Amino acid sequence: MRFRSTYILVAVLLLIVAGIVGQRFREYRRLQALEQRKTQVAISDPSAVDGIEMKQKDYSVRLKKTGGEWYVASSNNFPADAAIIDRMLDDLSQVQVRSVAGNAKDLAALKLDPKQRIELTLSGGGKIIRAWWISRGDDQDGTSLLMDADSDAVFVVEPIPNDVFTRTDWRDKAIVRVPEQDIQEMKYRRGREQFTLARKDGAWLLDGKPANQQQASLLASNIANLNAVEFLPDDTAFTPLNIIIGLTLNDRQMELSLGKAPNDDEAYLKTGDGKMYLLANTNRARLDKTRKDFTP
Repeated sequence: MRFRSTYILVAVLLLIVAGIVGQRFREYRRLQALEQRKTQVAISDPSAVDGIEMKQKDYSVRLKKTGGEWYVASSNNFPADAAIIDRMLDDLSQVQVRSVAGNAKDLAALKLDPKQRIELTLSGGGKIIRAWWISRGDDQDGTSLLMDADSDAVFVVEPIPNDVFTRTDWRDKAIVRVPEQDIQEMKYRRGREQFTLARKDGAWLLDGKPANQQQASLLASNIANLNAVEFLPDDTAFTPLNIIIGLTLNDRQMELSLGKAPNDDEAYLKTGDGKMYLLANTNRARLDKTRKDFTP
């Protein structure tokens, strides 16, 4: 009877030891898997990404790439600012893992609050490339907490670009959106003064006579590369400066009206279709021209 009791006790102890060893081994394997996953967090090929979706508690945006061009899918397919997107994807390709923080079961302890997190999904070719939950970590050292949906692993990473955390206006702020050579004619009305710059046989003419080629080409380039600081509501109060530029492009005509805010000197621009933009004052100066600026 004593031997039987001893046998049972030893068997129980062996089971307990086996359970502990098994648990430790599983934890070791889990940590090994997480360590291996560390090297797979950053995206390896930013150019393969053709879809981006970001969700927060009260904000979401979808960006998609079609025919080589980025669009804001959540804003009626408005052209997106490719430079901002490319910069963000390049930053995400350089994300480095500082350490393994845990996994999904540790979310509460890690303070990865579901209400504060950002869900970032990157896709390409119809497949999800990365699906992350991200939360700011220690602001002092610039780290963030990132949970990889594929593995439920939580990592301490750096750096996550600010465009992920801020409500970036992803719309392309280019106003004219044409190459400089597509501008065929620029009709100026500046108060009572009127003049026309037209391209003929590769040269600029000022009211039918040779113009200052350098200044005319510079104006066309400034207009072609005109970017807004931000979009304004279409009904924004507008004080005209009596400077109106009528453009004849290869495929359409367009009108630009310069103005300013009613109570300060901020530069505004209104297009013929009623769109309003805030301009940098340097851009206003580049458009504020008179006939003598183009006289040889």
